Amino acid sequence: MKKVLLIVAFFALFIAPASLFASYNRVSVHDPSIVIGYKKGGKITGEKSDGAEKVYYIFGSHKAFAKSTDMMNWTTFSNNIQAEQNTLFAKEIKWSALGNAKYDVGGNLWAPDVIWNKQMQKWCMYMSVNGDNWYSSIVMLTSDSPEGNWTYVGPVVYSIPWIANTADIAAHTDFYDVTGLAAGTELPQRYRSQRNYVQSYGTNAIDPCVFYDETGTLWMTYGSWFGGLWMLKLDPATGLRDTKRTYDLIGGNATNSESDPYQGIKIYGGNFVSGEASYIEYINDRYYLFVTYGGLSAAQGYNMRVFSSKNPTGPYLDMDGQDARFTAASRLDTDDCCGTVNGKVGNRLMSYYRWSWLPFAFCAQGHNSAVVDDDGKVFNVYHTRFNSGGEGHEVRVHQMFQAKNGGLCTAPFEYCGETLGEKTFSNEEIAGYYSILDHGYGTSYASLSYVSEKNIELKADGTIDGEYEGTWTVTDGIWLTLQIAKSGSTKKVEYQGIVIEQTAEEREEKVICITGVSGDDRALWGFKKYSKDEDFKPILSYENFTVGQENNSSAYLTAKSPTLVLKGDGVVEAKFVNYTAGANNWENWILACVNSESGTNYFLLRADNFENEAFSNNGCSSNFNWSSFRSDMNGATVELKAERKANTIKVEADITTAAGIKYKYTYTKQASFVSTLNFFFTNEKSHQVFEYFRIADSSTGLDNISNEGVKNGKTYNLSGQEVDESYRGIVIRNGKKILVR
Repeated sequence: MKKVLLIVAFFALFIAPASLFASYNRVSVHDPSIVIGYKKGGKITGEKSDGAEKVYYIFGSHKAFAKSTDMMNWTTFSNNIQAEQNTLFAKEIKWSALGNAKYDVGGNLWAPDVIWNKQMQKWCMYMSVNGDNWYSSIVMLTSDSPEGNWTYVGPVVYSIPWIANTADIAAHTDFYDVTGLAAGTELPQRYRSQRNYVQSYGTNAIDPCVFYDETGTLWMTYGSWFGGLWMLKLDPATGLRDTKRTYDLIGGNATNSESDPYQGIKIYGGNFVSGEASYIEYINDRYYLFVTYGGLSAAQGYNMRVFSSKNPTGPYLDMDGQDARFTAASRLDTDDCCGTVNGKVGNRLMSYYRWSWLPFAFCAQGHNSAVVDDDGKVFNVYHTRFNSGGEGHEVRVHQMFQAKNGGLCTAPFEYCGETLGEKTFSNEEIAGYYSILDHGYGTSYASLSYVSEKNIELKADGTIDGEYEGTWTVTDGIWLTLQIAKSGSTKKVEYQGIVIEQTAEEREEKVICITGVSGDDRALWGFKKYSKDEDFKPILSYENFTVGQENNSSAYLTAKSPTLVLKGDGVVEAKFVNYTAGANNWENWILACVNSESGTNYFLLRADNFENEAFSNNGCSSNFNWSSFRSDMNGATVELKAERKANTIKVEADITTAAGIKYKYTYTKQASFVSTLNFFFTNEKSHQVFEYFRIADSSTGLDNISNEGVKNGKTYNLSGQEVDESYRGIVIRNGKKILVR
């Protein structure tokens, strides 16, 4: 009886109120470009002033735009570009139609970049008008507000397709005006250069990035794959190309080009090596060039790389001193060639990866932008896909930090308001067990493989044990140096980075995090675990929270409850009120059961008598009235229990409609389950207001504490596992609850 009373008390301790949940409203904006606006008196400018409200804006492909005041909660907005695309870009559409007679601009407005032009006192948008067979262009529009409406101004640069005829180039582009060549002159042979019938010298005029350098000069980078990435000087008075700035022909072929009279200054790639989405940001003492390698779909290896230079025009080098410009045919398609998806050129910010408690791995992260905020924080804003099937994508924001070795390292978890240096850490605080992600140079991305956690211990004496071995030091409570090798190897790699406290994704607790970058362009992340055997202190119950948008707009699998971790046999139970858009039976709650080791789903049980992982109704049984099901589920109270016994899970749901009608729904799943399972709720076009989501008393593990153990003074955590004296937190010792600090 005493044991039961203790368990009840523990539930009171481990309730996580809704007010503690990190608030995120995520959006799907492909190729997000970030800019900061300051709103005051109804006007939004790019200039900070007292009393102005700061608003972050992202602009992406396919006319997707969003804004936020905290980098965590985003809302989409629209303007005249969506409705007036055919008239705004009529000139460019004629050019692009030469590459495809059935050309439709609707799906071809790609990756715009927006900047506040200080001299014009206007917002300038640089929009890619993509065309088939390289008939692309970049044009500029202006507005008094980043939210629009937008006014067309004119073209900035065109692609010069190797297959284009001279007459079309003269009629539709500015090539001959810029280069000074007579309009009837044959296109120089270098632009006809191709590799396997694909352009290899001339670039594709998409993916602009516009920035001021530290002298106030306005530049635009652009390009994608093919002939590489280039840079042009802009006229700050007009925002268009500065035609007074000329460029010599240096190099002149696919492997040695440095400068071109029309395309400008070469900064990256060429000869059809992969690489797009150039973005340059000045951080502290140098310019950082971001490039995304690979293909954008989930299984094509998209990944972000970084190079840096003391000069805005380059040359840009990686941590290992390798030039971002493609410079030798002998390097083509090797690990030492820029653009090789899992190659060694370019500081790789992250690989495909998964934290063990998350249901899916993050993959194909890329086409990022970066910004230095007015408080000095540096943000990396990118889109990511997942290994959950399909090509759905979302925007993610992580802080970045400049390490002592000059490289950029990324915070392990998405941004949640943390500030570097707000809290410093002693060696004693840092010492402990860590889960780390060694991102390396990549994974077998075609099979959606990902980097998973390894376990190490940072010992108080400065040594490292576990799956990696070596040494560690921290200076000023922030600056981290790790020298590590995989266990059994003598080849150590030095990472330099930082220590910071973050809120772990999908967990409502702060943890000490480490991140570093190596001199050979690799990234390493980690966080301090609660104990050797547990990532986090056990949370047995969550109460009073909502999953999904209240307007029932959440897309499939995007809204998600906290995760409960069930070790061994036991019961997970929940009570909530379900609300639905009601257009389809499946627009309701979904219960997920996930393999904690692989992240794969055992089941995704829908409310409508169907299981989405196997995509069948096998194991489901209910007495629903299907003629009224959609209306019945709106406002219905659901009391659900999922019980695991060995290799069987049985789910039972008692459902009471708003009108008082009662239904029974059951589901049985048999499988060779791993010992630890993760449970969470998600939905589609619905939302759920939870009273509780918890592990029932019988599954706390406390029943496994033997009388003999209690007599002998052994110590147990709240999952009933025996722990040693190094364990920190609430424990059971001699039948009493004790807090060990």
